[in-house]
Order: sequence, then C-alpha cells, then structure tokens
Amino acid sequence: MSPDLPKHCNNLTYYKLDGRRVVYTASLPVLIFGSLGVATAPNVPSLLFWRFLQSLGASPGLVLGAGVIGDIYKLEERGRAMGIFFVVHNLQFIICSARI
Repeated sequence: MSPDLPKHCNNLTYYKLDGRRVVYTASLPVLIFGSLGVATAPNVPSLLFWRFLQSLGASPGLVLGAGVIGDIYKLEERGRAMGIFFVVHNLQFIICSARI
C-alpha cells in the first residue's frame, strides 16, 4: 500500500468522479414527472405516490447546491454563503404558505 494513498483518497471527491451534472439531469425529469402526477392525481393514495416521486426528484437540489457552495467558496467565506443559501431555500415555505 502506498504511503501517498490517504492523500489521493482525500482529493478524490464525488464531483471529480462523475460530476454533479449527471445527478442534476437525472433528477430534473423525475421532478417534472412527479409534479405532473401530483397535479393530475385523482385520489389520495395516488397523490401520495406522486408526491413521493416528486420529492425524489427535488431532494438532490438542496444537497448538490450546498456541495457546489462548498467547492466555490473558501472555508472562511463558506459559512456566510451557506447561510444565504439556506435562508433563500427556507423562504419558499414562508412565501408559499402566505399565498394559500
């Protein structure tokens, strides 16, 4: 075993192997298809199924968005950028619930 192996494994992150684009492009059609299913659901069990499928398509956006921020910003600036990202993300619940 090479003594440099831990150094190489530390630099080997997911985005360097496959890229986030694959995950983004795979999850977006799932999100769209799930949203169309939610809009046309005739009963509650089918609504729950389509909502589950919709959440599978929407969940990578939050995780990968935080990962992109982690890649772009230096460690000293990352906390502020993550704070802004999550504030904007959580504002959607306030704005959407106020419209109902």
